[in-house]
Amino acid sequence: MPKIITILNKLTIGRYVFAFILLVFPTICLAAVPTLIGTIDLNAPITQLRVTPDGKRAVVMLQPSGNQSWGMRVIDTSNPQKPILKGFLDVLGKLALSPDGRQALILKEIEKEKYDTPTRHEIIAIDLSNPDSPKVQWRREILARKVVLADDASAYAASMPSKIEPKPGEGKIWQTVISWTRNDRPESVVEEAKHTYGDMHLSDRATFLLLPQHKRQFRLFDLRAKEPILYEQGFTSFYRYGSLLGFLESGHIIVEDTRAPRIGVYAPQKGIPRIATLTHDIGNYCTRLNLNETGTALILDNTSLNIISPRGRVDRIDVQLPEKISFSGSWQLPPATYPKAATQTYLFATGGDHGREMKIFHLDVSTLSTPSIVDWNSLEAAHRDTMDRYNRDIREKKPIPYHYAINRLEEAGVQQALDATVEGISNKKAAVILNDYGFLTFKENANSKLAETALRRAIVLDPERAITRLNLADMLRARLSFLTDFSAKQKQLSEIKALYQKYLALGGKSNARIESILKDETDRIASGNICRAIASYANAGRLEELVSGIGINIKVGERRLDFVFSTEGTAHVPVMYVFDAKTDFPLKDDEISIPDANELGGGDELGLVVYRDAAHILHYRDFRHPVATTPLTGGDACEFEAKTVEKIGPKAIEPNLCRSLIKGEGPPSIVFKTPAPIERENVSKRYSETGGANNMCLLDFANDGKPVNVAEMEISFRGGVGCDAKFYDILDNTGQNLLSGTKHELLMKLQDADPSKRYPPICSNEPRFFVYRDKVYFENKPADWTIDNGGEYHRVTRIDQGKVVDVCDFKFETTIVPVN
Repeated sequence: MPKIITILNKLTIGRYVFAFILLVFPTICLAAVPTLIGTIDLNAPITQLRVTPDGKRAVVMLQPSGNQSWGMRVIDTSNPQKPILKGFLDVLGKLALSPDGRQALILKEIEKEKYDTPTRHEIIAIDLSNPDSPKVQWRREILARKVVLADDASAYAASMPSKIEPKPGEGKIWQTVISWTRNDRPESVVEEAKHTYGDMHLSDRATFLLLPQHKRQFRLFDLRAKEPILYEQGFTSFYRYGSLLGFLESGHIIVEDTRAPRIGVYAPQKGIPRIATLTHDIGNYCTRLNLNETGTALILDNTSLNIISPRGRVDRIDVQLPEKISFSGSWQLPPATYPKAATQTYLFATGGDHGREMKIFHLDVSTLSTPSIVDWNSLEAAHRDTMDRYNRDIREKKPIPYHYAINRLEEAGVQQALDATVEGISNKKAAVILNDYGFLTFKENANSKLAETALRRAIVLDPERAITRLNLADMLRARLSFLTDFSAKQKQLSEIKALYQKYLALGGKSNARIESILKDETDRIASGNICRAIASYANAGRLEELVSGIGINIKVGERRLDFVFSTEGTAHVPVMYVFDAKTDFPLKDDEISIPDANELGGGDELGLVVYRDAAHILHYRDFRHPVATTPLTGGDACEFEAKTVEKIGPKAIEPNLCRSLIKGEGPPSIVFKTPAPIERENVSKRYSETGGANNMCLLDFANDGKPVNVAEMEISFRGGVGCDAKFYDILDNTGQNLLSGTKHELLMKLQDADPSKRYPPICSNEPRFFVYRDKVYFENKPADWTIDNGGEYHRVTRIDQGKVVDVCDFKFETTIVPVN
């Protein structure tokens, strides 16, 4: 019978099979309901919990409570229905437990860790052969920047200064020293790479050492040999790895992938190739629960993904063959229950007041189809209170108000309600609860399977609820950019259209966004051509549905590749990373067609467009302004031209003036002639990036007959993408001090400037004042018309009776045309 390994945050895994607790899982409605068989109150909050693989002994670390200090408690769980408290020992630190339960290791931090500096740590070996009287076996103090324990308490590793003297100008050289607790073999020493921080992990039974370098690449040492054997991945500057989910005795590494919702398995071979992937729909912080067990199953726990979001889901992954891992079981725990450890048969969790109770559940795969039991009345009450607060937080403009709402609903059992029979309330009320939960979860994560499950169940419960159709359509639409399979994207697009149509049929209100997809003519206009398709989607305001920031398993010639697009540096220059989809080896620049770096500027973007059988890398300014493509699958590159027309809007109050300004005519600018006497230091106190004030002018900018000194300010910043800009502020009668108050604020509103920002106005602007029909006007437009949304502005404002009014209501219509 396969064993189970449970994971929490950073973990180590057994040899063959795993089970994980995951945040979101594609088959979420098939989660089993584990049977609670035993509970014991420890009278203090439980911070760590370890169990032996046979489930007969548990060891916990407790926080102080009442008269009890920090310490370790042993519990006899040989009869899981009636756990018995055993001995207590006053120790503090990170805990590891041997598989036979006869020894524990404690890692104590004597001094607080400091960056790249050795500090004092203590390793404490605990003899548990008599569970009624645990005792300290030995203590060892270590000076190291990092120390980790093997999960089976067989060894520990420390990052320490190397005995090799650095060359002049080099930084410190570090080494990792691995020590075995039984002293049955000599220490192993490996040299660490430069510019690392001492991050390390020991595999099950301490057979391998893993030194991840900034979550970008692995260095793996086989410690079974007399001299450790090194395997090393090729370099990439992309942070491709998330949480370490498992590190097997065989040296296989199981890790979360930051590029896609999947888990990767990497082999202890030359280059450390990826040999398998397992897709899922979860967050990145999974935690192994069965830490000291080798075997064929691994259990993961995702409750630590968000500390305040007790999702309580456990999933099992089988890895009997690491190259063929698969999910084999899922369990949904009751609300406010937090998985901490697991064995092949039992799950150990905490709950109760401040996590004082240890709860033991039986994991039975035969109950996978058993529906949850939910107190719908209590859930409805919690939902009502939660949404009242959510709506209040929205009105008060509090940040991310959906976080509290999601957490509160989950604590009330909404996840268990996803597949539970509705009892005590009507189906319509249940649909409201699940709709709101789906909507909130979608706001947190557009790819959440949990959100999709909730919305689809809400539709089943109340088919006439229009808003749920709208929410599901919007969520599926937000995911279109993640689909690079053209047929899958077309299928999802058809469902989105059907949902919008049903929403309208049920009385929902249409809008431009809905009409753009219901009256879709992009494919007809494109006629199968990727260049015309990109232009058509841009003109329809839907290019974001076509462009992917990540492309997984894309066929390019005879191989398949993974693409990731990002930006680098303070200038936000676009970059791309390419990996072999099978091995995960990073490709070199000469192995694939890439856009010309000389054509890429700060603020530009790169993305992948897959349209029918064609795949191109798209260079674009924003989703309304594509620039050019680089084909990956043959064919011609695309180039695009933006044709922009400026028009006067329907709310223009001086149309004749506005027409003349469009033509570049209109009244002359007011000239600022008098040098402003204000010292540069006085200006810098308010505007740190300015070079001081230029000239000033006595100006009635408020049109109230009370002119004031207005000074020109200029920004010229060369860091990052840079910023050249001009704006104006008020000086006192002497011209030596900046003024605050109502007129200062009015002048800022006139310019649409924000003095609290590093750059108060829009960069690369061309502002001016002029007089028209005896009133002072302010005009602001780009110094050079640029092909992006940010460059499409032209504002003419004036102040009437203390209020800023828009004079011209300028509108821009941009059409993208492929030029080849």
